[in-house]
Amino acid sequence: MSLTWILRISQRKACTMQCWTGKALRGAEVLMGAWGTAAWDNDSAADWFGDLFDATGLAKHVEDALNRDPEEDADVIRAAAFLLVQLGRVYIWPVDDLDRHLALAIQKLEAVRGLEEFQEAEGFVEGIDAEIAVLRSRLQP
Repeated sequence: MSLTWILRISQRKACTMQCWTGKALRGAEVLMGAWGTAAWDNDSAADWFGDLFDATGLAKHVEDALNRDPEEDADVIRAAAFLLVQLGRVYIWPVDDLDRHLALAIQKLEAVRGLEEFQEAEGFVEGIDAEIAVLRSRLQP
């Protein structure tokens, strides 16, 4: 099995190196500027997401929400963490903030999960556990 290394440098000054095997791409050709099959795995999409975050300040807004008090704003914290569950990955979220925001979301979701008022809500704890697992899977060691 041969390996192909792809060096990616985006406008956000992130540099990553990924390795693809023919099996990982199921025999598909890797096009110039694309390194996978997901909607965000190409130069144009990564640049678009970078422009979106620059124009909207979304990452800062999420960080501000995550820094709220779980006792008072559990629902807002969970909504902000949801954006990281959906968008918190390399090539989408601003690379300089990603690990810090993932760790903060995990910390705050754990605090929300422990609130007594939610312990009896059916499926609540399980739902938060699933969200935490997704965030942890993306956190760089």
